[in-house]
Amino acid sequence: MRFLVLWCFLCFGWSTSVRAASYEFMQRECAKKMADNPPQIVVEYSFGKLSIDTTKNADELIELAHEFNPKNKNTGNMQGLTGLKFATKLNIETLTEEIGKNDVCMMPQTVRLTLYYENPTIYIINELEPKTCRYNLVLRHEYAHLDIGHTALKELAAQLKQRLTSVVMQRGSKIVLKSIYRQDSQALTQKFLQEYESGLKPLMNNYKEKLLEEQAQLDTPENYKRESALCP
Repeated sequence: MRFLVLWCFLCFGWSTSVRAASYEFMQRECAKKMADNPPQIVVEYSFGKLSIDTTKNADELIELAHEFNPKNKNTGNMQGLTGLKFATKLNIETLTEEIGKNDVCMMPQTVRLTLYYENPTIYIINELEPKTCRYNLVLRHEYAHLDIGHTALKELAAQLKQRLTSVVMQRGSKIVLKSIYRQDSQALTQKFLQEYESGLKPLMNNYKEKLLEEQAQLDTPENYKRESALCP
């Protein structure tokens, strides 16, 4: 009996090691397939179509300012606001090839990341008459905010192109059982996207913080004072 128990234990250990070696071999073959078919990484950006809204009063502008930036402490005489809602869209197309009798190799073929501002809007208080000195001054100030946002988005796109390429190559290809792939290929593709989004999230969070800091430099009391002096 002792001999039988020992023999079964050794048999189980041998089977496990063979399967592990087989999986490692298939994973290497899968990685080679990805190297032979490198994914296309596309990062694009859009500033969106700008709108100018002159229907809001001072209280409504303050409320909007807190929506765009909850840390905004400005409750003073607000006459203009630039609303930039940062958004992203990540899509992936995968290439799947059989590898072994029971498995498939899933690899990214095209990964496309789109950065954009959703409904970018310049708000000007409804008390200001168009084409007056004060109206033009407020509009110029908000265009400066818009320029900062545009420059930051272009810089972020370049950084994300490098980061996304690195993340995709690090995550690499995946060995999946054919039965699981047939059952829910969409869930497996979604897992790729989740891994990529997780890898990009720190960089995007840093971008949001940096953009808020740069925008705040325009809204200092000193700058408001200088600009106000331009209109009697």
